[in-house]
Amino acid sequence: MIKITNLKQYIELAKETAIYPRDEEHTYIKMGLIGEVGECFNLAKKVLRDDNGVWTKEKKDSLAHELGDVCWYLAMFANEYNDFEVIPTLNLDDDCYESVNEGLFSLFDWCIAFTSTMTTGREIIENMSSPFGVIYDISRKIGIDYFEVLEMNIEKLHSRKKRGVIGGSGDNR
Repeated sequence: MIKITNLKQYIELAKETAIYPRDEEHTYIKMGLIGEVGECFNLAKKVLRDDNGVWTKEKKDSLAHELGDVCWYLAMFANEYNDFEVIPTLNLDDDCYESVNEGLFSLFDWCIAFTSTMTTGREIIENMSSPFGVIYDISRKIGIDYFEVLEMNIEKLHSRKKRGVIGGSGDNR
């Protein structure tokens, strides 16, 4: 298992799995990011509907995997600008959100700003502590270590790459 200790390391490992059209990378990354945040919301909706708002271990694990996918798209954008030095250090002591859902709505708000109002690469990179910090807080809320979320994501993607199934559809490739 790969041990990840910081975001820069994660970004370096994540970019090894990147396959997408370079002439449409902004569009691809933005669409992927919104899609993965949507997957997180789908899980939260099912927790409300099916489990009376209580996160089961199975749903926590599923959310951790989806959060890892969100991180991958954020990492691709950071990689595109190749300016890791401006990614602010996360304040990992903050407990910013009362609930998973509150954190998800904050993540969604950031994504909307990212896809519609942030215009320069530097502006986006300088604001990346916000979504990574939200994901850190959500992972704590579900009892899964933030770096474990990143490690699970890299393990999954590197396995897919090795097996030649990184492209395509479905979570269970």
